[in-house]
Amino acid sequence: MKIDVWRRRLAGAGVLTALAVALVVIPAGPAAATGHSLTGLEVVEDTSLHDDDERKTALAECTGSKVVIGVGWSISGGLDDILIEDAIPYSDSVLVVANADETGHPDDWSVTAKAICADAPPGWQIVSDSITSTSNKTPIAFCPDDKFVIGVGFDLAGATGQMLMTDLNPSLDSVSVTAYPDDTGTANLNWTARSYAVCAYEINGLQIVASSNQTAHPRTVEAAVCPAGKVAIGAGAWFSLGEGNLNLAALTVFAFGGSQIGQATGHEDEDGTSANWDLTTETLCVYT
Repeated sequence: MKIDVWRRRLAGAGVLTALAVALVVIPAGPAAATGHSLTGLEVVEDTSLHDDDERKTALAECTGSKVVIGVGWSISGGLDDILIEDAIPYSDSVLVVANADETGHPDDWSVTAKAICADAPPGWQIVSDSITSTSNKTPIAFCPDDKFVIGVGFDLAGATGQMLMTDLNPSLDSVSVTAYPDDTGTANLNWTARSYAVCAYEINGLQIVASSNQTAHPRTVEAAVCPAGKVAIGAGAWFSLGEGNLNLAALTVFAFGGSQIGQATGHEDEDGTSANWDLTTETLCVYT
């Protein structure tokens, strides 16, 4: 493992993000340079209606015969009381479901689903794992022994508007999801959390780059930048502290000024928290 500490400033249309990040670079292993190439990359978006309905869905579909390799989402309006419940990778589409919390939301808002698509790499498949119980849950989806994680996803079922997903954490061989009931709990004692891992045989240059140093409360934007020459094919994120009061309001990958970036937005719910929480973003990077 190699650790680099560096600084970079990003400025974009309506966005200014200053990064003072510790990058943890996790390569796929000695054979990374001989992995398969990833071709046909594209990001496709779909946005729900922008109104005051309490529940919204968006379905982003890949073009042609391409397959989903990653998910993303964003919320417009109502960040502190809109919860992402599902970001599900299907073979050729991504379904994102968002719901107002139990107190409702009086203003107009919308949710955007983002499908990160590519030509199907060798060994492509989606695996999942779920847990149904009465407390916080951390299901872990493992790729088969000879395959690597190239994308993530999750869904929560059984307690609409009362669950907060705090971790969507990829490693090279698995994806874990952690979810908590909100402060008031839930009357449904058997809700379910499911994690998804998009897997494939080794992709050339696959690595995970993580950053965590933005602690602006009640809202934090954290970005992890791929090394030069690599592209971002997906991202994950997780919070330290503040469980039950934090919402992952956006997760996306994009290019800016020649850099390939994975970025997450974390936001306290309307009740807030006194915890000194932090947000870590993890970007999956490859050569193409």
